[in-house]
This record gives sequence, structure tokens and C-alpha cells, in this order.
Amino acid sequence: MGEIPGFPAGTVVSYKVIAYDYAGNFAIEDNMGNLYTYTIISEFPTMLTPLIFIILILVGLITIFIIRNKIMPINKEKAP
Repeated sequence: MGEIPGFPAGTVVSYKVIAYDYAGNFAIEDNMGNLYTYTIISEFPTMLTPLIFIILILVGLITIFIIRNKIMPINKEKAP
């Protein structure tokens, strides 16, 4: 079984796949000799993702509150 190690962002990874079975047969898939490639992209830091999620929820709640008050304003008259 293959394992892909971690690489820094911007690294271009080239690879081919070699497979064997229990009968001793094998196959090589190398994109017709050109190899397959992909580029590593950066990810969000793990602490940034929950922060963005919380901010989006707060913005949504504030927007709902503002729209709701424009449609159905709160009656500010005091009861007798």
C-alpha cells in the first residue's frame, strides 16, 4: 500500500501507479510516460475555520434581526 507524505504548499508532485496482484501480475499507469502531477495548495489554519464559521453565524443572526424588525417593528408603547 502506498503512502503520500506531506509537502509544503506550492510543491509539484509527480507520480505513477504500479500495482501487483497475488498471482505476480503487475500493471503500470504513468499517463503514457508523462507521469501524473498535482500541486499542493495551502489550507486554512485549523483555528481560523471555526472563527470564520462563528462570524458567519453572527452576521446571519444580526441580518435576520434587522430584517425582522423592519417588517414587524417592536411596539414600544407601555401598557396602561
